[in-house]
Amino acid sequence: MGGEGRERVLVAGCGYVGTAMARDLVQDGTEVWGLRRNVERLPSGVRAVGGDVRGADALDPFPKAVTRVAYAVSPDGREEGAYRAAYVEGLESLLHRLGREGHPVRRFVLVTSTAVYGESAGERVDESTPPRPSNFRGRILLEAEGLLRDSPISGSSYRLGGIYGPGRTRIVDRVRRGEARCAPGPAYGNRIHRDD
Repeated sequence: MGGEGRERVLVAGCGYVGTAMARDLVQDGTEVWGLRRNVERLPSGVRAVGGDVRGADALDPFPKAVTRVAYAVSPDGREEGAYRAAYVEGLESLLHRLGREGHPVRRFVLVTSTAVYGESAGERVDESTPPRPSNFRGRILLEAEGLLRDSPISGSSYRLGGIYGPGRTRIVDRVRRGEARCAPGPAYGNRIHRDD
């Protein structure tokens, strides 16, 4: 494994989204390393990196010559400190290790959220909407996006909202049962399936 020119992907945060991504990459023949605290939950074929992303400098084993990174972590809780630990401290730690060791990362994908937008009263949001977070979650996610943007690694931030899929179908189930209701007039939603 790990032949010359082969992609070596690190998925930091193999939870709901990261695990599905890692599983798909393994099926495509990519060498995938999954970073999470509980490595027993990694899908088959994903190489384990056990630990907290905030301590990236101490993680062992750690893949050599990582070519791509997907950062899809989740906070331990809903309070500000948990968000800062996951999205800012963890990202800083991982970027530091990748840079210090000279990994040939060609692409870094950071999964954030539509929380970076402040709109919450039904306003339309698209690619041209400037971020104006109205709470600490959005502010911290926007700070994380800035960390990646200011790093020497080429990266993109994906602002996902309303992730649904296996085990997360509450709203879809309400629609199916005819229980979902919208106020009169235009109604907008923001949903993305985990596998997309």
